[in-house]
Amino acid sequence: MARACKGQKVRNAWIDIIILDDKSIRRMNRDFLDHDYATDVITFPLEDIPLTGEIYISLDTARKQADDYGVTLVNELSRLAVHGALHLMGHDDATDEDRAGMHKLENRYINGRT
Repeated sequence: MARACKGQKVRNAWIDIIILDDKSIRRMNRDFLDHDYATDVITFPLEDIPLTGEIYISLDTARKQADDYGVTLVNELSRLAVHGALHLMGHDDATDEDRAGMHKLENRYINGRT
């Protein structure tokens, strides 16, 4: 996440990461976003300057995705943390083009480039 902040020119950030199970993240997704399904990551921006927010990650979904993608759980959790941080920094993944752009940034920051 430090590389993502540096690469996105964020000088100060306070980001909490909370790990949940699918049941809990599904409840949050339903209660806050009106989506009745489990998801991998949900973010809540709290302030812009300094960047302050919360990233909620489903450990159950991260495990499934790690298996599906053939990566370690640690790698998938890292990717989800960076993905959440990018959301807090204003990036969106609503369209295929947006998703591709975020995925490119995730890979860049996870692989050690800023």
